Amino acid sequence: MTKKFPAHSHSIRSRFTIAMAALALVLFSLIGCASYSPAFAQMPEPKEQNQLKKIDSFGILDRLAAVKKEREKRLGRRYALEVKEWLNEPKPPLATFLFNVLVSALALAFFPGTIEAATRLCKQHYWRCFGRALLTNISLFLLFRVSIESKITTPLAFLFAGVLEFFIAAGLALGIIMIGESLLARLAPNFLQDRPRIRKTLIILLGSLFATLIIQIPGLGRLPRPGSRLMLLLATLGEGGLLALLQKRTENERST
Repeated sequence: MTKKFPAHSHSIRSRFTIAMAALALVLFSLIGCASYSPAFAQMPEPKEQNQLKKIDSFGILDRLAAVKKEREKRLGRRYALEVKEWLNEPKPPLATFLFNVLVSALALAFFPGTIEAATRLCKQHYWRCFGRALLTNISLFLLFRVSIESKITTPLAFLFAGVLEFFIAAGLALGIIMIGESLLARLAPNFLQDRPRIRKTLIILLGSLFATLIIQIPGLGRLPRPGSRLMLLLATLGEGGLLALLQKRTENERST
């Protein structure tokens, strides 16, 4: 036997459901209106949103400064900036002179034939040697910048930087010797011809002294120091002579 409910009970349930739905709709409407109200907009926000607003409130100059600092954090950019700062710094005269003497003396003592042949090539093919060395240095620096961006190729980056610095040091030694020979040939061409060792020592001392004096040339106002850059150009020329000699010897070995 089924139990029958009165008919008005269904109408009460339907009315109650409609009332609850209407109440929920009203609550959602109030919440939506409150979210766009000024009072709600002034409520405290999380720290991340505050930081984003502070970043957005920076001026154009502040943003450019932030981007510049971020670039300086990269190893490749930092290496270039350190080289630039080193070129602009004043060099101690005594330490610079001793370094020039040491580098050129080692080169002339252990590789006299190589130094003589490379010097001859530099005098015969000046611009060719300079251009070859300049392209080599730019290529090594670009390889360094590309390799330093990845952790996997970081050892290669340091290898490229080491090779670049070694080439510049070797070219500087050759450049100092070329300067010393030119000065001695102009001042006293026949001086100590019968004593080659003393003459070579004098060539090293004259070239090192002249290079030290050039490096000490200061900059004018905001202009960078030209002395260090002139010696870098001289080292590039000497490096080009060594590279040309290396290429010539390689071609001779292949032909034989």
